[in-house]
Amino acid sequence: MIRRLVTLARSGLQALDEPTVRAVVRQAVRDIRTAPPPPPADPLADPAIAAARRLVDGLAANSHTIGLIKHTVECARPKVHPRI
Repeated sequence: MIRRLVTLARSGLQALDEPTVRAVVRQAVRDIRTAPPPPPADPLADPAIAAARRLVDGLAANSHTIGLIKHTVECARPKVHPRI
């Protein structure tokens, strides 16, 4: 529905014909009435959530090492003072 509205808006039409408006409204009503699928009972059963959780766990486990690398790189950079 959003694509249809964007297409209609970009077309530059000043007045839309009634069948087009009715079609867009019908699609909007259909989209609203269609319930999204229920979430899985076990959040880890959802592959996207499980993958994101593994990524976050990996970042958390390595945050200290990442901080040490950032500190080492920052200390190795030559200090440049801005002109005042």
